[in-house]
Amino acid sequence: MFLSVIIATKGRPGALRETLSSLAGQTAPPDEIIVSATEAGDVAEVETSGRAKVIVGPAGLTVQRNAGIRALNPAGELVLFLDDDVELAPDYCQELRDFLRANAGVSGVGGRLLMDGATRQQARHAIQKMVPATDDAAHPVSSLYGCNMAFRRSAIVDQWFDERLGLYAFLEDYDFFWRVAQQGRLVCRPRMALCHLRSPSARVSHRAFGFAQVMNPWYLSKKGVINRRQLWRSHLLVSIAGNLWHLPGDFVNRWNRLRGNFRALALITRGIVRPEAVRDVRS
Repeated sequence: MFLSVIIATKGRPGALRETLSSLAGQTAPPDEIIVSATEAGDVAEVETSGRAKVIVGPAGLTVQRNAGIRALNPAGELVLFLDDDVELAPDYCQELRDFLRANAGVSGVGGRLLMDGATRQQARHAIQKMVPATDDAAHPVSSLYGCNMAFRRSAIVDQWFDERLGLYAFLEDYDFFWRVAQQGRLVCRPRMALCHLRSPSARVSHRAFGFAQVMNPWYLSKKGVINRRQLWRSHLLVSIAGNLWHLPGDFVNRWNRLRGNFRALALITRGIVRPEAVRDVRS
């Protein structure tokens, strides 16, 4: 099955280079890799490869992923979205192809996250030492983790990431796979293993992220993607309380996130629901 990989990246050329190296080391590498960047510096450390195509355009995770979708090879059958800072088990792509070839009713699949917040060295060690999953079953899930989510091309042919969710686009993955799930099942397959790294980010300020923590779930509740219970229990209360709780140990960052939280709430109380306003939030 023809497998395309889309990687949106900004300001982390070193992490991107190593992620592409992980893809190159696959037992069955993807047929094409589309790197959606914002400027030449994003790919400064990336060697030219016959499989990789670099496209450059406006910044924003949703915008960049949509640009990647538009650049897909028409022959593609599977689309894998990866963050620019992941390390894959060598057989990840092979397991993905094998599973979707054998399970026609599945629209989307995610892998088993061995570590989240690892260094590249820790990630490679964890993958080398991991115990392979003996259970070949895939478990139904209601959500996929945005750092690695794969879909049949046919399931996303009319789907786009919501570009109103700007910058880092908090919850853009939830919004996307919720719509795809209306067409078929979402599952997690333990035999597809990877690690998500702890990489310095050039994407968003803590104040802007705090704004998105409140505004984006409120916006998605208006779209019908999440219900009111999820809005309050899983997002608003968790985010605001979490920022308050961690103030002593991480005062500057958490305080700025709180400022972003309350800036979003101030707009919402005035009847203004504009997730794209995150672009106006300054550090």
